[in-house]
Amino acid sequence: MNKSERNNAIDVIKGIAIVLVVLGHCIQFGSGNDFLSGEAFYDSMLFKIIYSFHMPLFMLVSGFLGYKSIEKHGTRKHMVHQIRSQSIPIVTWSVILYVLKGISGSLSGGTLNLLKEYVWTFLGTLWFLWALIMCSCVFCLLYSISKGKWWIHLLTILTFFVIPDRFNLVYFKFLYPYYVVGFYWNKQISVNEGILYNMWTTVRRKRRAMITGGLFWVASFAGLLCFFNRDAFIYSTGVMIDFGNAPMRQIGIDVYRWAIGYVGALIPIGTVTLIRKLTDCKWLAYFGARSLGIYITNTYINLYVLKFITWEFQFNWVMLLIETILVTVICCVFAELLRQSKITKKLFLGR
Repeated sequence: MNKSERNNAIDVIKGIAIVLVVLGHCIQFGSGNDFLSGEAFYDSMLFKIIYSFHMPLFMLVSGFLGYKSIEKHGTRKHMVHQIRSQSIPIVTWSVILYVLKGISGSLSGGTLNLLKEYVWTFLGTLWFLWALIMCSCVFCLLYSISKGKWWIHLLTILTFFVIPDRFNLVYFKFLYPYYVVGFYWNKQISVNEGILYNMWTTVRRKRRAMITGGLFWVASFAGLLCFFNRDAFIYSTGVMIDFGNAPMRQIGIDVYRWAIGYVGALIPIGTVTLIRKLTDCKWLAYFGARSLGIYITNTYINLYVLKFITWEFQFNWVMLLIETILVTVICCVFAELLRQSKITKKLFLGR
């Protein structure tokens, strides 16, 4: 795969991931109040499939792209860039959300209480960007200290079992292993590019082996999915071990959650990598190139528009498809509008 194909493939993979994000949110927020308030979405098989790997897929890609940035600019510049580019939209959108709370009458109390409310709003805004900042910074620090040794990241991951799941730390702990694998995956590709290219070309020529391997991988994912229940969602059980309450069970949940995330994420990655025509899919590449804007606008459309419009709805597959298409188009329009001005692009997207 040449450089142009690789760049297109990354955008297509991100496009697949962001469509899954929108679809998952439409299942949750667009199926009626009873479905949402009763948390029935946790029992939806499609919801389980999406949430087993869609954010791990994004973090694998982030680590993959992080390698080139760190190699080109160094860990310090990469870290500063990530903090700056991700924190600006967090601040902007948290202020907007805070103002909306004030307009709706949700804020009350004295100055101290109002300040405290903003801090909580700030910390709770766009959790994936918080996780990306933490993953990038922790990785860069450890990479510099260890001079590139992979084992220090493994030791760090082991500490996650005893670090409290406070604020956005739980999402960082969940996604950090994927960032690490994405980084070292790209590093191996860069170091052994010739060998891996020959292997990739050989595999693509052996269609029977490629199909057999793909079916085995999908079957492995399906097998793992059979054990995916409410405890497997990161929102339900977190990562930290409670030594007074079945610690081995929590470790099992964490390991299972990481495992199915890897297996699931490699399905779209492998599919796009091996089927060349998919790298030319312009609409998926378009979504991927605007995935940040779609993710951000989708978050607020769900919270403040979709769930109220669909308040009286019941879960329906046809409506789910229509909602997903409409919300994706609307998010693309807003994402495109935010890209038109340097000021809005910087403030709302950090770019």
